[in-house]
Amino acid sequence: MNKKIAQYSALAAIASMTLPLACTPDKNPSIEDNIEDTILNKTITSVGTPTDFSIHDSLDINNDSKADFDFFLDGGIYGAVTFANCNIDELNGSGNILTSPQLFDGLSIPVAIAKNLNDTIESSSLNFTKYCYFANKYNANIVGFAGTGDKYLGFRFKANDGTHYGWMKVSLTADYRAITIKDIAYDKRANSPIAVGAK
Repeated sequence: MNKKIAQYSALAAIASMTLPLACTPDKNPSIEDNIEDTILNKTITSVGTPTDFSIHDSLDINNDSKADFDFFLDGGIYGAVTFANCNIDELNGSGNILTSPQLFDGLSIPVAIAKNLNDTIESSSLNFTKYCYFANKYNANIVGFAGTGDKYLGFRFKANDGTHYGWMKVSLTADYRAITIKDIAYDKRANSPIAVGAK
């Protein structure tokens, strides 16, 4: 009997220590409360013929009726030349994509950087550009991410209250004919960093 009383007393002591912790209000709200996340699954599919195709489509990140980015798919076969590309361009001076210069057919061009989960996107991130290639092909010259699955891109856009940082998950088909913007997230607080994958 004394053993059982001792066991119950020990359990009661543990419960009295843990219950106040469980009931303590969260004084530091999670940063995720400040993140606007949209599972979009928007596919932009080019139109045309097997030897000539293109399409433009825009994306409004924060639903303020102002498009922030334009996606452009283009490709074709003309004699001995085969080309295709997927470009991302800012609209109305509102958005930039994180890029890295890459050598392509003798030229240095801005190519979107594939970010890793938990990478930080912020004001000090290098190189935000107004225009970039997600993928580009000219005969045997190829850069970017066509046909390589889901990739995370870092971006920023301007709103009335300042600059917001975010990430998007996109995937481009190997034939450059369709890109899917799967998921987008940005910090609702102006000038605040965001971790890639944070929701």
